[in-house]
This record gives sequence, structure tokens and C-alpha cells, in this order.
Amino acid sequence: MLSPEELKQRYMQQWERGNRRERLIYLLLNTLLPDGFRAELTGLGAGENRYIDRSYGSLEEAFDITLYYHGKPCCFLDVTGVKSPRDAKPNIGYCIGEWKIEKAKKYGVIHQTWAVFVIDDELAFLFAPVKKFDTVLAKKAYLYKDERPVKCLPRARWLRWNRFKQWLIQYGPVYAKLLQQTTP
Repeated sequence: MLSPEELKQRYMQQWERGNRRERLIYLLLNTLLPDGFRAELTGLGAGENRYIDRSYGSLEEAFDITLYYHGKPCCFLDVTGVKSPRDAKPNIGYCIGEWKIEKAKKYGVIHQTWAVFVIDDELAFLFAPVKKFDTVLAKKAYLYKDERPVKCLPRARWLRWNRFKQWLIQYGPVYAKLLQQTTP
């Protein structure tokens, strides 16, 4: 099993594409978010192409994008994707690293953490609550034998922007208040 440092080294040449996805989602969100909400690239290395020789050390550094409601964090996004639909695994759906689920649990934010899956060639982006990857709906897989497992949901389980926006309007203010009460 590859360590996080070995994974960083293996995928270094793909950082630029991943960081472009993060910046794209960041810009789209700040264009489309309802009043009172804003997005920030807060994850360690989010939006950057340089190697960072450390791991995340806080909740906001743990996820690519943090959404704020009136200046208070309310939702966390982890951005991933593929260049083309052909690059996705058709039998298992779209995947996120299992460690991302564990990270959301560790910080107690599994209910307000979402995965964003970008398909570059289609300029498509889909949302899925990370908590769904921790259920029987998700399939465990290994994209490569020497790497840590991923959890995958069929495309039909991923939501379009309007459904995520509805969730955010309904629950974002509640989670902003909750997070403010639970974080020092």
C-alpha cells in the first residue's frame, strides 16, 4: 500500500489538472452561490501546482474548498474528476478515496462534506454527499493494486448543481451555526 507521500509523488504530474478543476469549481461556486454564501480554496495545496511537504493540520486544510455562510464555515468540498467519461470506471461509478470519508468522520463533518466530480471534456460537475459513500450504496474498489481503496457511487446517485444548491440553502445556515458552536 502506498503512503500519502508516495501517492503525492505518483500523481505530481496530474496536479495541474486537479488544481484547474478546484479553481474552476471555486469560480463557478462564487458566481452561482446564493447571497450570503461564498467559497474559498482552503485545502492544503488546493489551487496550487507546487509540492507541499506536509499534511493538512486543520479542518479547513483537510478539504479543497470551504463554503461559508455569512463568514462562518458551513460546508466542505473535495474536488476530483476525470478528463473524459471514458476514463471513469463504468462498472463502479465515480469514486473518491476512502480516506476522504475517514477524514470527514474524524473532524465530525461527514454530514456537511460533499464530493464534487468534474468531467473535463463535458464541462460537467456533479455533487454527492460524502456520507453516502459510507453506506451499502457505495462499492469499494481499488483503482490500482498498490493504492488505498476508493468508494464509488453510480452516476445516478450523483446530483446536479440545483439539487446541491437546494441542500445548501436549506442546511448551510444550520451547519454554520452548529460548526461555530463546536469548534474552538
